[in-house]
Amino acid sequence: MNILIHASLYPESEDSKRANTTLFIHSYAVEWVRAGHRVVVIHHKARYPRAMVAAGRTLGALPAFARLRGFLSGYGEDGDRTYRREGVTVIRMNYPKRVPHALVSEPMARKIAEAVDRRLVETGFAPDIVLCDFINPGLLIANHQRSDVPVCAVLHVTDEGYLSRARTKRRALDGLRRADAVGFRSEENARRFRERYFAPTCPLILSSGIPRELKKFMHTASPRTRVKRFLCVARFVRGKHIDRVIRAFGGLSDGEATLTIIGTGPEGPALRKLASDQPNAERIRFAGALTRAEVFERMAEADCFALISERETFGMVYIEAMRAGAIPIGSSGEGIGSIIRDGVNGFLIPSGDAEALRRAMERLDRLDPSEIADLSRNAMRDSEPYKDHVLAENAAREFERLIASHGLQDAGAKV
Repeated sequence: MNILIHASLYPESEDSKRANTTLFIHSYAVEWVRAGHRVVVIHHKARYPRAMVAAGRTLGALPAFARLRGFLSGYGEDGDRTYRREGVTVIRMNYPKRVPHALVSEPMARKIAEAVDRRLVETGFAPDIVLCDFINPGLLIANHQRSDVPVCAVLHVTDEGYLSRARTKRRALDGLRRADAVGFRSEENARRFRERYFAPTCPLILSSGIPRELKKFMHTASPRTRVKRFLCVARFVRGKHIDRVIRAFGGLSDGEATLTIIGTGPEGPALRKLASDQPNAERIRFAGALTRAEVFERMAEADCFALISERETFGMVYIEAMRAGAIPIGSSGEGIGSIIRDGVNGFLIPSGDAEALRRAMERLDRLDPSEIADLSRNAMRDSEPYKDHVLAENAAREFERLIASHGLQDAGAKV
């Protein structure tokens, strides 16, 4: 099967680790290549005017504009190029952009689609299916391509913004209605989409998984019998509500409890200041940025993973923590709500509710060792299916069925 992927956030070289990229769709691509499929990724990178980027970086150096610095991370002068990363062919194609959060115009989408088609002809690649990671610009471009193959759109948090803003909602929804399938990061996201917009004829679930490289840590995980070591892993931005985790932990009276926070981001200085003001400040530790393997090691040492963020499409860190045996506390009504079962394998509380989080932490401290072990054991068991290669195999089977049904539709139309 030949799989073409349109991506706007993607690792930008053979070994790039830029903070504004994601390994979500790349992890699927790697597993598909390992399974014998041919994958080509078109990385659509927005190129803002040079003066605009320079001004943004200057302003971003000021504390009041730290969020702007985070937004501009990764935007620069990287030219068009083709490279391979872990067996995946990546074609980076820059496109001009001036207004953040604006949809690519129809003329521009058509122009880019024509350029993509030319590149595919040059490389001798004829896709059997097109996967669009994000509506903008991928799906809008794919809808202008010449090839008559099924198109699947994968939705993320950013897409919710396009669907909710008046100036972008109609085009975004029209684009999704034209897609042959719509992929969601979790069952909860799919349910919420159906209630707000429409029911796709072919909904798919494409969650994140644990890579093969971390399986050595999985075999050493053991159920917890007490909860003293709390862990939080996230990018330091407002929507993650790390400040609420700090406040909740600061309200604990347990003199043995510790909180480790892993990550970086524009909210870092404010979070460190808040932590220093807590009564138990000496037991709050910032570990900085760590590799994925290093993060998993910390998860294997933790008793509870706490993150009550909002607008979370899935949250791979919860799955990784659960697989390591740490009991998760997550946000109800968010993507992870499809996985965490309150009181069975973890706890769900309202997003950003520091007081509810403090009570959940105290509840864990009061549970009997056997009850804690049951929660930890259930967390490990329920996270078992979420492995990169298993999820990729499931998605490939869905794609093959979609391709087959699309072919039948075409045959019927010709008759």
